Amino acid sequence: MTHKVCSDGLFSIDRKTGKVTWHYSNGVVLNTTLSITGDRIYFVECRHETVIGAPERRVGRPEFGKRCSWSPWTPTAARCCGNGH
Repeated sequence: MTHKVCSDGLFSIDRKTGKVTWHYSNGVVLNTTLSITGDRIYFVECRHETVIGAPERRVGRPEFGKRCSWSPWTPTAARCCGNGH
């Protein structure tokens, strides 16, 4: 079985100050799907409770295919350091 490498969220750090400028965490993000164009970030994320609550982020669970969605997200519309909602 091939496991999917995932993350708990996305974030940006200002190069000059080292401070987090925005943070998104609304599910488990499939890293290989990250794509950026203009001011939008696109990715597949899973919001299945079993996957979110699992201790590992190399995901091979069958639940990963459930409650997944393709998410376009605009960081500039987010509140600074908010939860990404």
